[in-house]
Amino acid sequence: MDFSSKKAAEVYKKGLEGEEALKGKLKEILSDKYFALYNFPLKRCGGDVDCLLVGPGGVILLDAKNHRGDILCDHRGRWTQTVVGIGGRARRWDIQSPSQ
Repeated sequence: MDFSSKKAAEVYKKGLEGEEALKGKLKEILSDKYFALYNFPLKRCGGDVDCLLVGPGGVILLDAKNHRGDILCDHRGRWTQTVVGIGGRARRWDIQSPSQ
């Protein structure tokens, strides 16, 4: 396996770990009033929604990520990732919207 294939496999594995963590957390915190469909296909783009959640408040689409640190979106749609490194120093940078 060459380097690029190995890296792609690592990224895919990390993504699956994130999706499994989402399933576990939702199972832990949600009541029976919610119904979840996982890996719901999106035919137009060839991708999927990691979780389509239906509950008393309506329908919620969740996309699981497995990145270090915190990823936040502000009210203007600006996405940032913050990682705290060794020594407690936080680094923050803009990232592309995961929803795109």
